[in-house]
Amino acid sequence: MIRAKEKCLKCNCEISVSNIAKHTISCDGIIKSSFLKKKLNLIKSYDNLINLNCEFCRSLIKNKYSLIQHERFCKLNPNKQHLPFQKDHPNYKKPKASNQYTKAKELNLPKPELTTEQKQAASYKSIERYKSKEERKKTSIAVSKTVNQKVKDGSWHTSLAKNLHYNYNGIDLHGSWEFLYAKWLDENQIKWRRPKESFPYNFENKERKYTPDFYLIDSNEYIEIKGFKTLKDEAKWSQFPKNLKFKILFEIDLKNLKIL
Repeated sequence: MIRAKEKCLKCNCEISVSNIAKHTISCDGIIKSSFLKKKLNLIKSYDNLINLNCEFCRSLIKNKYSLIQHERFCKLNPNKQHLPFQKDHPNYKKPKASNQYTKAKELNLPKPELTTEQKQAASYKSIERYKSKEERKKTSIAVSKTVNQKVKDGSWHTSLAKNLHYNYNGIDLHGSWEFLYAKWLDENQIKWRRPKESFPYNFENKERKYTPDFYLIDSNEYIEIKGFKTLKDEAKWSQFPKNLKFKILFEIDLKNLKIL
């Protein structure tokens, strides 16, 4: 979060709006902080600059504040070329998304629908604000106990994709990868459906059931879209009926198909 700042009329320092009143009362016009002194002197030395090219790599920078940071980087890394971390740089590359939710935003996908559990969680957070510290502590202990119990039972899923629901032609899809794959199948006129049948498998001495993500009608093949595999996934795949066609598509496979 970027805080709004105001200039002090006495010492000319930039102070956050929440602290400006307190600062002006105690301020005597003298800058006491050595860091602020150095910063102000540095900015003043750049005030009269007309040419905003870096002294070391000669790159054109948009303003004097960015030029200060840019030259500091170039000075510390003389043997390396300047990294294109600024948006106006010709070789600027947008950083990779850290999770599927941010990836969905980058790909301009529709906003995922909130499940009833997520709606309850949002309302729960708003209620939690008005609770005392002791009440919050009690609820957090209770929640952690239930989560730990679900993890032991195997009913708790930590995957983010399971919480992101996309409605595609009336079909509920989990995660942006499934949504994009379904679109790709339709664009390439490949007939598919969401499988309802489940297949038994054993994991941690318990009988469980597994349903793949897609079923391709013409090729009679089951498809699983996966980001990261777990021990549970390996148990599912190893015990899948061998007489049926089964394929797992990871991130690399989706990139090869030019889906991502």
